[in-house]
Amino acid sequence: MCSISAQIVTVGSCMRDMTSFTGRLPKAGETVQGRRFQMGFGGKGANQCVAAAKLGASTALVAKLGDDSHGRSYVDELRAHGVSVGHVSFTGDSHTGIASILVDDDGRNCIVVMSGANALLSPGDVSKAGETIARCSVLVCQGEIPAETNLAALSLAKRHGVRTVFNCAPVTPDLPPELFSLSDVFCVNETEAETILGVGVSDVDEATIGAKLLLERGCGVAIVTLGDKGAVFASKESPDGVLVPCPVVRAVDTTGAGDAFVGSMCYFLAVHPLLSMETAIRRSCHVASVSVQKPGTHGSFPFRRDLSPELFLS
Repeated sequence: MCSISAQIVTVGSCMRDMTSFTGRLPKAGETVQGRRFQMGFGGKGANQCVAAAKLGASTALVAKLGDDSHGRSYVDELRAHGVSVGHVSFTGDSHTGIASILVDDDGRNCIVVMSGANALLSPGDVSKAGETIARCSVLVCQGEIPAETNLAALSLAKRHGVRTVFNCAPVTPDLPPELFSLSDVFCVNETEAETILGVGVSDVDEATIGAKLLLERGCGVAIVTLGDKGAVFASKESPDGVLVPCPVVRAVDTTGAGDAFVGSMCYFLAVHPLLSMETAIRRSCHVASVSVQKPGTHGSFPFRRDLSPELFLS
């Protein structure tokens, strides 16, 4: 067991992204001509970890990769961004996770994920990273790894007074209710909120209701992101919900926008802990709006030097 000093620890997924760009997304049964193809690095866990690292946070990732060329190249990618990889392990029992992505001219996307090695990330892997998690400021988890692994990580963090963030994406039908009480911040987009709550969440008013309903399930803060409309959050201090708008930009590719938002929010919570939640969300919306103006995931996330110094004032 090794201990790594990191402000933010991510327990989550790594995916190799296979992205095809096309004029419009195909209908069921339809073939369309693509315009461009690129391979990249994705997976919500790694994306959020890299997004926070590019803003200047010290980060560590707990993840599992296939013992293949994709996995080995992924470790090189993480190291290049300064992410600590001491808790990233390899398995010969499955392939590195793969995401097949289609992106249209408006930046809209659809994604099919093959979990591969991510499905083998276990509570035992979390235990091996226990000292690192216990010493960090913020732990973040997502829905692309087994629920029992998320529960183990969030529980361990809570026992040590670490601030916890759970990005419930994608949503699984058997979502353990304990995930709410273990999450200081519970974040979903409008589609994920609909799946969890069983009610429509298609506009700001419905998202506000949704955030309040999620808050009632036991989390400290509930956030519903709304794409270019920004995000709505509800908390004990703001139980009626607050809309935080997003800057208006021309989107090129929205694939990593949610991860840019969550990763940057973890940065602000860890590095600037005295900021109000509304301010942290507003700044995270700004970072996400910058990311959608470039294609891809890791390459679209801005470095601190690319952003206004005002974003980093305490």
